[in-house]
Amino acid sequence: MHETLRSSFKLQKENAEWQRITSDSANNTFFSIYAKFYFKEDSFTPNSCDVKIQNYTGSITYGISNVASEIKFIYDKDIKDYVFFFTIKLKPLFANDEMTNISLEFKNLNHKHYKNTEPTSNFSSNHLMFVHLEYENHHKEELPIETNINDLNFIDQNHYLRDGDEIRGVSYIDYSTNNLYDPHDSPVKTELIIPVNGVKETVFYVTSRPCRDIYVRFF
Repeated sequence: MHETLRSSFKLQKENAEWQRITSDSANNTFFSIYAKFYFKEDSFTPNSCDVKIQNYTGSITYGISNVASEIKFIYDKDIKDYVFFFTIKLKPLFANDEMTNISLEFKNLNHKHYKNTEPTSNFSSNHLMFVHLEYENHHKEELPIETNINDLNFIDQNHYLRDGDEIRGVSYIDYSTNNLYDPHDSPVKTELIIPVNGVKETVFYVTSRPCRDIYVRFF
């Protein structure tokens, strides 16, 4: 169901305004991400963008730590079509609500393998945008399982869970595959194929993480 939900983004060549591209919650803080895109002349090829986070509820401030300059045009196995893949990194206890003038470029990935689709560098209503939020770990390094949790003044719940005096990582079973799912794994996956010429090739695709309206429809 979640893969059918959409945010809408009106393409504007002039007087760009803040428009919501996704929302999420982490460490009991709910927030939305907004963006402005600026385009090359006479096209909807993005030249640069501004990104902003608005924290709405919760005591932990989330900030933007990085915005990927590369937008991938890549096949999405959930919606069975090609999408624009856009990554934004967030960090807890990091009061940076806006990043501006981020240069953008497109990268087309194996656009002919899964579906006969021409490469593109223009935003359009023909393809959705997949917004991937990547959460940086507040803790500077991975915490060993024997960590005394009572020595920590903050537990990044997006990476660890408190279990009394112990700590455990965040993961759960994906019942569609019965595999252990790590929410911090990249949604960009690879598979090895053997084309007609017999030479092995690696192709790329994406799959979404459950239950978030991560897709943007342009109009």
